[in-house]
Amino acid sequence: MGQDRFLSGKTAVVTGASAGIGRATARRLAAEGANVVLASRRAGRLGELADEINRSAAGGRALPVATDVGREEEVVRLAEATRREFGAVDILVNSAGRGYFAKSAEIDAQQVEELMRVNFLGAVLCTKHMVRDMTARRTGAVVIINSVSGKRGWAGGTPYVATKFALRGFALCLWAEVHAHNVRVISLYPDYVASEFYDAAGLQVSGIEKAISPEDLAELVSGALRLGEGTSVVELDVWPTNME
Repeated sequence: MGQDRFLSGKTAVVTGASAGIGRATARRLAAEGANVVLASRRAGRLGELADEINRSAAGGRALPVATDVGREEEVVRLAEATRREFGAVDILVNSAGRGYFAKSAEIDAQQVEELMRVNFLGAVLCTKHMVRDMTARRTGAVVIINSVSGKRGWAGGTPYVATKFALRGFALCLWAEVHAHNVRVISLYPDYVASEFYDAAGLQVSGIEKAISPEDLAELVSGALRLGEGTSVVELDVWPTNME
């Protein structure tokens, strides 16, 4: 994996890097030669991943920056730390997210606000403070890890689904704004992923062992980035093959 180091010298910021898709993607991009900035609220996990990447002679370097992506002052600090350590941002992977599920008549407003701040506003703020590096140099990519819930609604999913629909709208508008500057916007819409997401959200999912692996999604991110700059994967649905 990544033996040709096709991202050598590139700078990638990965949010939600402490677990799941974000963690797998950070590992993959580092193995491809990128210098990765790891962002998450869980500083301990970020430090462990950074040590793992930095001990490897096969890939790029890693910088952990504990960040709450829903707070603009922390995102500004993340962007500034990235530029000081590695230079301008080439790739931004918006993978931070959490789950909260409730029927419409039972929604807790405070939890909805927190969910929107992490799942939607975090991607908006990170993009706001990093995409100009890409448009100014006419190269780069913003990767957005969405969900099948960003395309269809389901009973009891109202808060989570709403954040993901908002995220899709943001991604499509961003594409319209930046593609003429040779910047790609790549959105992945996975269904069930084998991660700790469901436990953290208090959901029991049967057959989770057949779900998509975070590593497979990281490979899809890598594959989309490998395409020539004149070609973009704008939206990609990803489903488990045989999970019931």
